Amino acid sequence: MVEQCQVQTIIRQAQANGMHLIPIWFATWKGGNFNSYIPQWVLNNKTRFPRATFASAKEAQALSPMGEATMAADSRAFAALIKAIKAVDSTKHSVILVQVENEPGVLGPVRDHSAAANKLFADQVPAELVEALHKQPGTWTQVFGTRFAAEAFTGYYMARYIDVVAAAGKAVSRSRCM
Repeated sequence: MVEQCQVQTIIRQAQANGMHLIPIWFATWKGGNFNSYIPQWVLNNKTRFPRATFASAKEAQALSPMGEATMAADSRAFAALIKAIKAVDSTKHSVILVQVENEPGVLGPVRDHSAAANKLFADQVPAELVEALHKQPGTWTQVFGTRFAAEAFTGYYMARYIDVVAAAGKAVSRSRCM
């Protein structure tokens, strides 16, 4: 609740001074591996909120884009932010947009090597991506080659994650009631 009040105070100050705002939602991957924006209770629960894993099985500092509970918690928190913004700014529109995520990525491993990620990496590239890129179906390595498969995989699953978070905020921003 304190954070909601802080957000609303900043918006009211901007309104009083005729300014516009573009808040940045740091959430899961600000700066790749530096988790200073992630709540400690998330960092402490590695079972519920898994970390990305290096090929050596060493745990990365960054959260895994395969963490469904992480994505759900991030989506709920982002929706709450949008709801707080909407509560104080639905008529003046001082907030002109919100950046969802900032500098997403995992420093170190090119891709997550957790069991969940390895299973998806060995599987077929999702049909929507293959079709959008006008490629032939296959595994990540077959479609993108050994050099680019890991980056394509990471990019796709991080973008998918960010899309889910953004959709949660969009749903709140478009709703008429709070």
